[in-house]
Amino acid sequence: MRELVKTEIADELDKSADDAADDNEFLSAYLKSHADKQTASRAGKIKEILNNSDTPLDDLTKNMDIWGEKIPDKTSLRETVQFSNAIARGIYAAYGIQRLKWVAAGSKSCPYCQSLDGRTVGIEEVFLGKGVDYQPDGADEPLPITSNLYHPPAHDTCTCQIMAE
Repeated sequence: MRELVKTEIADELDKSADDAADDNEFLSAYLKSHADKQTASRAGKIKEILNNSDTPLDDLTKNMDIWGEKIPDKTSLRETVQFSNAIARGIYAAYGIQRLKWVAAGSKSCPYCQSLDGRTVGIEEVFLGKGVDYQPDGADEPLPITSNLYHPPAHDTCTCQIMAE
């Protein structure tokens, strides 16, 4: 996926894919951060069960079954969007791009994505900051932002992308 994104960005910027600085450091940091987040999430649930359940073995087995059945489908879109945008951000930085633009994908974007569409930030800035309850016009409820959002996705069904400004 990395090479595909790199080629697409090189075409967008009318540059050679070889012109970008090395993005291995960025990619390694991203992958470590992602693995740490996933591990902490599962470990937190396991600790919760062990500390609060009267039948921990049964509850752990149920949760692991659920994780095996539902997690892949639930997270596949989100992780694809997140990974491709993280790679894009790193490659834009490697090309020296200073500003990014949020682009809502599809004609039926949700109110959150519609309100972010066209927003620009510096490449080291966040589109939405951790702790924000984001509720644009047209949204029925706030979207809690649980970590700094440097790129899409904003939520589980988000298919937005970033591009150079």
